[in-house]
Amino acid sequence: MSKLAERDRAEIERSAEEAAHITIGPPDRDQIKRYLNPPSDTAFPLEYAYWLLGDVRGKTVLDLGCGSGENIVALVERGARVIGIDISPELIALARQRLALVKLEATVQVGSAYDTGLPDACVDVIFCIALVHHLDIERVRKEMRRVLAGDGKVILMEPIRFSKFYARLRNLLPRSRQCFRIRTSRDKVGVCCN
Repeated sequence: MSKLAERDRAEIERSAEEAAHITIGPPDRDQIKRYLNPPSDTAFPLEYAYWLLGDVRGKTVLDLGCGSGENIVALVERGARVIGIDISPELIALARQRLALVKLEATVQVGSAYDTGLPDACVDVIFCIALVHHLDIERVRKEMRRVLAGDGKVILMEPIRFSKFYARLRNLLPRSRQCFRIRTSRDKVGVCCN
């Protein structure tokens, strides 16, 4: 990571500040339960993203931009083999703490969304919550396509609504696959390609 772009260095610094204010405690079981089997008509964007996941038992799910691991526990409890990647060493340390606290296993590692270090076609699902708007879309799309298995799917949720950015993102994703089951709330958009 010696040749990190200025944008990436700024994100690492911002994440370190964020991590300094996070305390990992026992998980809220009711909160996790919301994501284990949410209804398709939920009004909550993150629940809808989990609904889009479908059955992930035994599948490899990449939580790209996993932060302090907020979603990893629910993904593991849904039966997925989870790989969490984030550019921030401090947030990855918190994700490891979170997993140890609940005695669950997942692979969490420091890495770039542009170069995950994962083998080609090794993940069944990419679960990416509020990350892409921080990134160079073309570069992250290339890496996502590289690590995603041929029949895999991508679940994106971004804190945007009706923006030029979203239109650009949508145009970059492949149209030859069934794509874009979308749920919009006041300020969130969920996108699925499968």
